[in-house]
Amino acid sequence: MARRLTDKEVDAARADPSFCPRPTRDWKFSPAESEDFVASILTQLGIAYEREDLFFPTQREQRPQLVELGFTPDFRLPDYEGWYIEVTTRKDLQEKNVKVHNAQAIYGIRILLITRRELTLLSTDPVALLSLLQLPVPVAA
Repeated sequence: MARRLTDKEVDAARADPSFCPRPTRDWKFSPAESEDFVASILTQLGIAYEREDLFFPTQREQRPQLVELGFTPDFRLPDYEGWYIEVTTRKDLQEKNVKVHNAQAIYGIRILLITRRELTLLSTDPVALLSLLQLPVPVAA
């Protein structure tokens, strides 16, 4: 089960250049590479995750047949009920923000949207993911 790192462990991880891969300062990774980068950080921090396992329908449209529109977050954090992570490298975030907002409003879940700006931050300080998530301490089963 995942646990929060102590301040000493966080400092040690920040000081260790092999903690996780660090891309160049200008974020030019593809969406798949960005997801792999975040997955490597989650693994190094000991945070359990599952990739793209749930679809949240948020809207139905008739286009000649009925189509369900929705949202599939990139990561689910099973030790933290209701927490998901979505990674995007798109410059135009309006559509993604609407999908995230709708899924959160309908299902009462929390989604961290990691954009290019956050990816750049994580490339220089991977432990900053803990601050972005603001995760509670996991409940023991």
